[in-house]
Amino acid sequence: DLKTNILGFIQIIIVGAFVFGNYIVSKTKIKQEKILKLIILDVVIILLLNFFDKKSIYTGIIFFILHVIINTIILGVNISYLHSDIIKDDANRNTSISTFNFLNSCIVGILLIIQGIFSDKIGMTNTWSLFSVIGAVLYIIMFNRIFIKKGLDVTREEGMYE
Repeated sequence: DLKTNILGFIQIIIVGAFVFGNYIVSKTKIKQEKILKLIILDVVIILLLNFFDKKSIYTGIIFFILHVIINTIILGVNISYLHSDIIKDDANRNTSISTFNFLNSCIVGILLIIQGIFSDKIGMTNTWSLFSVIGAVLYIIMFNRIFIKKGLDVTREEGMYE
């Protein structure tokens, strides 16, 4: 079936985008302050995805792939900061990371349910646009509280695998 083949091909491309994003994180040194710029860029991409989704599925797929790459980079840099700057006690590192991952998974699960409800009401791309703006605002608040108020060095270059 042609639809199944196309969906399978798109899934392979998305996994490739994820791998490429991880490769970028592992081979480059990205300053934490650039994450804010990447988040703003991601919001713009989601808004463009919302606009172009109605015009061309191929343009929408390209914007979604860019979204996956950017989010993979953001996650990689943030996890690196979690390991190196936020968790200082090696004795409790595994417990801290496990707790973080558990809470993150719970929040993502709840938000996916909410996103599904919104998608049924206002459409998937409109919901993505709404959630991307809300997510960017929340990240800016978190960035301000964690990095600026606690005095962590946001200008330090960080590679995931130093």
